[in-house]
Amino acid sequence: MSRPSLTERYIRDAERWLESFKIAEAEASIRQALKQAPRDQEAHAILAKILIYSQREEEAVEHLRRGIDSDTGRHVGKVLAEHFLCRTLMAISADRPDPKGFRLLDEAQRIVRYVPEGADITLSACIIAKNEAKNLPRCLASIQKVATQIVVIDTGSTDETVEIARSFGATIGEYAWDNDFSAARNASLELAIGAWALWIDADEELTVESADAIRQALVRPQYAGFNIPIVNFTEDIGDGDQFIHAPVRLFRMLPGVAFTGRIHEQVTPSLKASGLPFATLEKARLNHYGYRPSAMTERNKIDRTITMLELELAEDPTSSFQWFNLANAFAVAKRHREAEEAARTSVSYLTDSDSHAASVFQILTEVLEQDGRFDEALAVIEEAETRGLVGVQTEFTKASVLLSLGRYDEALEAIEICLGMEWPVGQTGDFSIVTYKRTGLHGQILAALGRLDEALIPLESSLKISDHPQLRWTYGNVLERLGRFHEALDTYRRILNHPGNGVRAQSGIGRCAKRLGKWDIAAESFESAWNANPEDVDAWIAWCEAAEALNDTPMLLRAYDEFAKKQEPSASILVNWGRLLAASGNADQALHCFSEAIKRNPDDANAYFNCGDLLYGLGQYADAAHIYESGLRRSPSFVAGWFVMGNALAQMGLIEGAQLAYRQCLQLDPTFEQARQNLSIVLDAAA
Repeated sequence: MSRPSLTERYIRDAERWLESFKIAEAEASIRQALKQAPRDQEAHAILAKILIYSQREEEAVEHLRRGIDSDTGRHVGKVLAEHFLCRTLMAISADRPDPKGFRLLDEAQRIVRYVPEGADITLSACIIAKNEAKNLPRCLASIQKVATQIVVIDTGSTDETVEIARSFGATIGEYAWDNDFSAARNASLELAIGAWALWIDADEELTVESADAIRQALVRPQYAGFNIPIVNFTEDIGDGDQFIHAPVRLFRMLPGVAFTGRIHEQVTPSLKASGLPFATLEKARLNHYGYRPSAMTERNKIDRTITMLELELAEDPTSSFQWFNLANAFAVAKRHREAEEAARTSVSYLTDSDSHAASVFQILTEVLEQDGRFDEALAVIEEAETRGLVGVQTEFTKASVLLSLGRYDEALEAIEICLGMEWPVGQTGDFSIVTYKRTGLHGQILAALGRLDEALIPLESSLKISDHPQLRWTYGNVLERLGRFHEALDTYRRILNHPGNGVRAQSGIGRCAKRLGKWDIAAESFESAWNANPEDVDAWIAWCEAAEALNDTPMLLRAYDEFAKKQEPSASILVNWGRLLAASGNADQALHCFSEAIKRNPDDANAYFNCGDLLYGLGQYADAAHIYESGLRRSPSFVAGWFVMGNALAQMGLIEGAQLAYRQCLQLDPTFEQARQNLSIVLDAAA
C-alpha cells in the first residue's frame, strides 16, 4: 500500500532530523507521520529509534513490534536487545533484581530473532598523574565502586603517587612527560580493558550521586559517549565560584578511539567516526579542585597552560576552542590585552555549534569592563546577541556593564531577565552566575538605584553562598546608608584583608565609627585607609578630623608630617599645619609652613594673615605689618586684617598709619568696638 505524500514528507523530515540527532524535532515529525498513517511500519521503526536515543527504551519496544518488518526495525531491535542484556547484567552485578528488564530482553530477542553476544558493561577509569599524592586518594575512592578497572599512568612522580595507586588495585603504567596530554591519555587507553572508559583527573572527584547515572549510561550501547558536567571551583574558600563545562568523559572503547590536542585534549573527534550520538549525564558531576588559586600557584599551572596552548595553536591556528582556552588563561592571569586578543580571535573562528560561544563573549566583555572600556564591552554584547547568543551569561554581562555605565534602569531590566533564565544543559561557562552572582548583581543595581531595603534581600541571599568581598562591601555600604552603623561596621571588618576592597572597608569603618562617636576607631581606620592609598586626601582629612575630635595634638602633627613625606602639601594644608605648629609652640616650623604656603600660592591671603598673626605674637611688628599689607592687597575687605595691622603699626609708634588702618576697619564694620577703642587711644596719643 503506497503512503500518502504528506506521510512521506514527515518521515523524510524525521530522518533528516535524526541524521543530526535533533531528537525532539525528529519525534515531532514522525508522530505527525503516524497521525496520517497509524500502521506505517517504517514510521513505527523510526519512532522506536528516536525513543532509544531519548533513553526511553521500554516505550520503544511497543513501536518495535509494529515496525520490525523494515531495515530500520531490525537495526533498532538489535540495539534494544543489547541494551536489555546490558541492563540485566548490571542488575546482576549490583545484586538488584530487575524482572522487568529481563522480560523486555526476552521480548526484544523474540521480536527481532536475535540473541546479542559480547554485551559488556565493564568500565576502565583512566587517569594520568604526577605528584598527586595529596589528591589521588580522594579521586580513587570516588570511582572504585563504579569502575571495573582503574588505570593510572604516572608521568614522573617523586612522591607516593604510584604507591597510593597500587593500594587501590590500579593498573600502573609509565609515560615520559613530553608536554602532550593526549599522548599520555592514549597511553592509559592502551592499558584499558573495559568496554567503556571514564576519563578523570587526579584532582577531580566523582560525586556520590553520579554512580547511578554512570551505571545507567553503561547499559546504553546506542551511544558513543556521554558528556559529564565538570564543576571547577575557582576560589580557595567555599564552593560558590564555579566554572562549568561538560566534555565527553565517559565513552565506549570503539575501534580507533584516541585523544587529540596537546592541551584541553578531546576524545570526541575520534568517536564521531562511529556515527553514534552523544548524550549528557545531567545527574552526574565531576568536582574539579585544580583551578583553585592556591593549586594554580603551587603548580605554576597558568604559565604552563599558556605555553602549551600557544604550542597547540601554532599547529592549529584556526581552533576557536583553543583560542577560547587561551583567552581564559590570560584572563585568569590578569593579562587583559592578550586575553582580549585571544578572545577576539576565538570569536572570528566560532561556529554555530560551539558550546563555548557564550563564554568567550563573556570573557571578552569582562576584560573590556575591567579596563573601563564600557562602551566597547556593550558593543561586544550586542554582537553576541546578533549571533543568537541570548541567555544567562549574555544578560548577566549586559547588566554588569550597564551598571558600570550608570544606566541603572536598563541594568535592572537586564538582570531581571537573567534571573528568570535557566542554565542550558551542556553549557560551558561561569556557573557562579546562577549560584550567586546574578542575585548579588541584582542587589548592587537596586543599591545604585537607592532602593536600599530591597537591595538587602538579594545581597543577603548571595552572601549565604559566597562571601564575595565586592558583594560584602556593597552590603556594608547599604547598611551604612540605612543608618545601621553597628552592622555596617562589622560587615566592613570582614573584608579588611581583601586586597581589592580592604582600603574601601577601612574608610567605611571610619565613617561608621565616626557616626557612632567611636573616634579612636575612626582615627585608626582613616589613617590605615590613607596609608594604603596616599592619593585619597579625603581619608587623610577624615583622619585629621578624628584626631581633632580626640584632642590628640601629637596625632595631628604626625598626620601632617606623614602627609608631607608622601605628597606635596597644598597651600591650604600648609596654613593649617602652620597654625597647629604655632599653637603647639613650634614657631619656627610654623613660620616655615606659612612661608612655603605663600610661595606655592602667592594669592592666598589666608597664608599672609596667619603668618602675620604669628609674627605679631612674636613681637616682630614690622614684619607682621609688612605681611598684613601683602595680605590686604589680595583681600582688602578682611576686617580683622586691618585691625591687627593697625595694632602692629601702633606698637611701632606709626600713629598715622595705625589711624588709617583702624578707620578702614570701621568703614568695613562700623560695629567693631575694639577697633573704635584702639582708634580713640591712638588719637589721644597723637594729641
